[in-house]
Amino acid sequence: MKKRRLAIIPARGGSKRIPRKNIKPFLGKPIILHVLEKISGGELFDQLHVSTEDREILEIVSAAGFSPPFSRDPLLAGDHTPLSQVLRSVVQRYREQGERFDTIVLIFATAVLLEPETLSRALLQFESMDGSAEMISVAKYPVPIEWAMRMEPSGEMTPVQREKLSVRSQDLHEAWYETAEFVLYDEESLFAEHDTPPRIGFPVSHLSIDIDTMEDWAMAERIARVAG
Repeated sequence: MKKRRLAIIPARGGSKRIPRKNIKPFLGKPIILHVLEKISGGELFDQLHVSTEDREILEIVSAAGFSPPFSRDPLLAGDHTPLSQVLRSVVQRYREQGERFDTIVLIFATAVLLEPETLSRALLQFESMDGSAEMISVAKYPVPIEWAMRMEPSGEMTPVQREKLSVRSQDLHEAWYETAEFVLYDEESLFAEHDTPPRIGFPVSHLSIDIDTMEDWAMAERIARVAG
């Protein structure tokens, strides 16, 4: 039986480092609309839900055809509100309306470089797994993390692990980081209170940027222009 899928795109209005980040124009269009249009094609999801408490964001996504059936509780829009709490709230509201989903997918509103084909492959792999788990999008560090250095105000570089700088890369373990594009949950893992389910990484092959600064934003736009 085909599993029912719900995509949740959190988009609160109070972003700090890049004000109004979730609807800031990206190559001439609010960035969240790039993401929504990418994931709405084909048959990836049974339901797309933009979780926002912000009137302007709501108006923009609704005008583009992505109007959510309910808004986010403003109490869940604070700087320190866990995303897991936001996701559970959305799923619970759908339950109250008689809607149930097997696979819940968190997609970040600024995941503008996400490729639908990558997400499709992640979903197929995730839904073929046995047991409760979470799956996150990941990419490989280009160099061993043991070679990391800190830059002092003077510009001097201080090794984090001085003894590792002379170790060959092939003698060190590969390391991965979360790309902040998507997280996949089954219902059980999303509502788990005590036992933390295993986190499975899904490597993405495309360039990805977790957009937190204007430098990140400019780099993402350059990549999107080349890819587009």
